[in-house]
Amino acid sequence: DGPTRALMAAFQSVTARTAGFASVDQSSLSQGGVLLMLALMFVGAASGSTGGGVKVNTFAVLALGVRARIWRQGDVNVFRRRLDEGDIHKAYSTAGIYLFGALCGCMVLCVQGAGLVDALYETFSAMSTVGLSRNLTGSLPLLSKWTVILMMFAGRVGSMSVAMAVTKGRDAGNGLRYVPEKILIG
Repeated sequence: DGPTRALMAAFQSVTARTAGFASVDQSSLSQGGVLLMLALMFVGAASGSTGGGVKVNTFAVLALGVRARIWRQGDVNVFRRRLDEGDIHKAYSTAGIYLFGALCGCMVLCVQGAGLVDALYETFSAMSTVGLSRNLTGSLPLLSKWTVILMMFAGRVGSMSVAMAVTKGRDAGNGLRYVPEKILIG
């Protein structure tokens, strides 16, 4: 009936961002439902919370940055405040690293025999520390299981933190800056 379906849909939208409680079999979701769940897992929970994803604030900065670019605004403004350039770059980097990690993990799962939709669902769930699965986790080969574990760790610690931990930083105090180069984008 209608009210039960609405309640289940609301519960699923919340659980895809933080909790991982499955009120319905995830493998029975329609393709549109899977896509919506992937989007909710990508965005995730609020900044400062224990939930995963890129975080709501990061997603808002991304959306505001796109809006500012479309309207050819010089700055990204919201609520009569200008957002810091460094925070905007950090938001784009966080989302890019998250997506790159999830797609690399998806590739590993696909190479080892998982279907694309199930692999995407598994990797986004792992990177977002959601805990939902389309009944794939138990049947994964060892490399795929380790890949999912690594993605869960990266999602918990933060994809940006993991990327910074495994790369060598450069000394910002040397004063050397390269000449800017204009390239075509989009």
